[in-house]
Amino acid sequence: RVAGADYWGAVSWKFGQKTGLTGAELIETIQANSGYDAYFCNPHPDTEALYQNLWLQGETSHPEFVWLARQVFDAAGLDPEGIDAIWPSSLFATANYFVATSAFWDRYLGFVDRVVTDARDKLSAHGRAMLHSAMADQKGLHASASYLPFVVERLFSTFLITEGSGFRVFKYPTEKSAMT
Repeated sequence: RVAGADYWGAVSWKFGQKTGLTGAELIETIQANSGYDAYFCNPHPDTEALYQNLWLQGETSHPEFVWLARQVFDAAGLDPEGIDAIWPSSLFATANYFVATSAFWDRYLGFVDRVVTDARDKLSAHGRAMLHSAMADQKGLHASASYLPFVVERLFSTFLITEGSGFRVFKYPTEKSAMT
């Protein structure tokens, strides 16, 4: 927790490159749209038009992603129908570019921790090995990343649809989303 901060977040050094926004523009957007629990964006708006959700989109870039997602959902006690559900475009977030209240962070990070811990503890040996394998990045676009970060980044939208549905969220536009 960041002491004394109403909102806090951390974004990648690629934030400006991926969104077309500066940090100052993000702060201005938050100030102009006050009263939400979390502010997030989708720097890849084409995914909203092409896929019914981000779990299914993951299959296009990460071999056997949907199989692994089903295993993770089962291990964490999440409704497996969420993997095939049609999500509203207002909840697509293809990157962890969000700022939120401490109350949001507490619940969201607890959710992520629970899912990741359950996956670690309850997945089959094959599932655990796959979760941590570089097979997720066969094209070499993500520094040989394992499946884990790709699972975690999709948990944000899953949280908003499930346990975090009571939070008020604002999806801020990016330069890229304004062009589409």
